Amino acid sequence: MPASITSTVRSSDLGDWAFCAIKLYYERVQRRTPTDSHACDTARATGSSSHAAHEASVASAMHVGRIASRLTLIGALALALMLLFGLAGCSPGDVSDARGWLGAFGAGLIVLAILLHRGSAEVRRRTRIPAHLRMLSSDAGLRRGQLLRDDALALLGRPDYVFTRKVGLRKRVFTAEYKSRTAPRRPFRGHVLQTAAGIHLARVHYGRAAATTGYLVYSDSSVPIELTPALARELEGAVAAVHALYASPVPPARNHSSRARCAACPFSADCPSSLSPTPAT
Repeated sequence: MPASITSTVRSSDLGDWAFCAIKLYYERVQRRTPTDSHACDTARATGSSSHAAHEASVASAMHVGRIASRLTLIGALALALMLLFGLAGCSPGDVSDARGWLGAFGAGLIVLAILLHRGSAEVRRRTRIPAHLRMLSSDAGLRRGQLLRDDALALLGRPDYVFTRKVGLRKRVFTAEYKSRTAPRRPFRGHVLQTAAGIHLARVHYGRAAATTGYLVYSDSSVPIELTPALARELEGAVAAVHALYASPVPPARNHSSRARCAACPFSADCPSSLSPTPAT
């Protein structure tokens, strides 16, 4: 019998299940230790470090952008005061008079704001996060967000990012999943399912304020994912499959035909369904 049964599916489990259902069963139900646990721990630590660095870049870009916006506002106010002084009949003079100082101050702030905006936009471009989104929370921990949950599906998760964007007078909520690798030719099914889970959980938690579009962010591109009715049904089916896997007393059938996945799996040597060649004895 399995040592432990997990009754709630995590959004990250969907990506692991799409990679290989047997691997997920060994890890989460049988609690097996990988053959090379050190390599697995190292890969996990590298991924966490990459995510933390990415979040720090996103947070820095947004912080600099906010400073630039405030400097723009202050500079504009200074120029407006200079104009008011002129309309009030103050005598023109050089930069030592009130109008001159206000003009130089306001123009200087606006030039500085433009430079900061450009720097912020360049950092934001490198993170592949759309510029109009403002970070509300992140799974990396700088802005730790609330764990989102759907009790009906017994699904929970903390999206890598939760963003807000002002649309008219309302704020909309968007989610994003970050992958440190370069983008494949087509997004992997597991990545899409994990992104879809984040969108769905945000819709359950935030209601109509949550958008039906999320973002799958790679190191070199950002892919918008729309939670269509077809993808929502696929998500529900995947969650049901993982629940069945957790309740099963025996490992599931292999759900892929990729030799590369088997070669990269830490349980390949012990898996009877592995597609990797058996080492010669």
